[in-house]
Amino acid sequence: MASASAHVRGGLLGNSIQTITYSEPVEPPVAGTPLSKFHNRSLAVSLPDFTVKRCLPTPEFTCTFDAHHVKWKRNQGSRLFQAVDVFQVVVLTPNKNVPPNFSAFFTPAIQKYSDGSVVKWASTTVAQDCDPGGPPPCGPEGPAPLIRVIAH
Repeated sequence: MASASAHVRGGLLGNSIQTITYSEPVEPPVAGTPLSKFHNRSLAVSLPDFTVKRCLPTPEFTCTFDAHHVKWKRNQGSRLFQAVDVFQVVVLTPNKNVPPNFSAFFTPAIQKYSDGSVVKWASTTVAQDCDPGGPPPCGPEGPAPLIRVIAH
């Protein structure tokens, strides 16, 4: 099982407006299932240490947000299905508790598929060679995306 991830190169600058990109892979339970039959339906992300300023819709997904949460939902009638869906959110990064080097902040996510199945990317256990589909500490929840913030 591939992991959900938030792509940030090198870390975000603290106390600044930044864009976080989430890449959500589609992983059908049966290999070879067409994307038209099994695809991402929605993604909900909690950003408890960040202030969400706005989310960016895509041609296939609308988005809604409040101060610490964002949700993307596939548009009804959508016909473009991809192996990896990409979502972006604009945030104010934290400045509190950021030591001189950097701090890491978890952003738990819930991914829903077209068949109704749900994958929680919420584990805050960091382990090498972690298999989200395996036994604890990694499974049954996959690792929550981790965002590095560097001091401003």
